[in-house]
Amino acid sequence: MATEKAFDKAAVNYDAEFTDTAVGRLQRNRVWNYLRANFSSSEFPRVLELNCGTGEDAIWLSRHGFRVVATDLSAEMISVASEKAARAKQNIQFEVCSFEDVGNKFAPGSFDLVLSDFGGLNCIDEKHLRLLAENLYVLLRPNGRFVAVVMSDDCTLETMYFKRKGDRSKAMRRKEKNGIPTVIENETFTTWYYSPDKFAALMQHVFSVRKKKAVGWMIPPSYLNPYFERKPILLRALNALENSLGNLSAFARKADHFLIDLVRK
Repeated sequence: MATEKAFDKAAVNYDAEFTDTAVGRLQRNRVWNYLRANFSSSEFPRVLELNCGTGEDAIWLSRHGFRVVATDLSAEMISVASEKAARAKQNIQFEVCSFEDVGNKFAPGSFDLVLSDFGGLNCIDEKHLRLLAENLYVLLRPNGRFVAVVMSDDCTLETMYFKRKGDRSKAMRRKEKNGIPTVIENETFTTWYYSPDKFAALMQHVFSVRKKKAVGWMIPPSYLNPYFERKPILLRALNALENSLGNLSAFARKADHFLIDLVRK
């Protein structure tokens, strides 16, 4: 309930605080560039989006010809997303749905691609990730794909930032195995961080790994956006460095997020 309340409250400001920021746009472009290069609406026409937030990815996918069902735990996020999609004149099916309920919401084999962007899966623990993997296995057609963008357990820029500030506890917070308290809009819930290898291991009974890449290795975490919006030349340089080297799987764990592309067995 705390997670749902937090994101209900955050919905009204989410785009201003992440989607429309310089850092947010660069990180999301990393994801879109990967989707554009690896998926077509003819080969993967039916998309299920988990934790869709305010619908930015769902609208982009719809504009590129995909048939999208977009879900989120937060009714307020779904409300904002539905209004955005209507303004954009995109026909998207939005559903209020938790990770736990998604397996009962849709028929087996309903989708060709599942997308979970920007850390939604960090809101559930290992047990529930395994259960989600089993549900997605049923919902996907044979050789369907699951693309997840997950907050990593070892972000280089974050560690450097908090060590420089002398805050060792925050510098090491992503290493906490039992999750850490996270506060959004005065609501406290638990966040778990994963390495790409750990996440893959939790999925391996039903998915195999096709690709891992960084999303935010040199592009900074979103909470540093106010500083980097004042340093646009530096931010462009960091983005160029990430685009040139960040596709190497070795850097995936060192990023703010990693993208992992999984294939249904």
